[in-house]
Amino acid sequence: MPKTANHSRIAVVGIDIGKNIFHVVGHDKSGAIVLRQKWSRGQVERRRPSTGWSTRSGSHPTFQ
Repeated sequence: MPKTANHSRIAVVGIDIGKNIFHVVGHDKSGAIVLRQKWSRGQVERRRPSTGWSTRSGSHPTFQ
């Protein structure tokens, strides 16, 4: 399983949001893992889109 994947093969993405580490796992249509990465909070904050992120109410503050 590669750390980077052909994004066209990814059908489902799962994100485990921890306090300082975010685990990202991508699965293809058959359920096989085709992407597995670990991002630190600093990496996620640098990648956030300029339009902002939203989360479910009450879980975390909204980035704007």
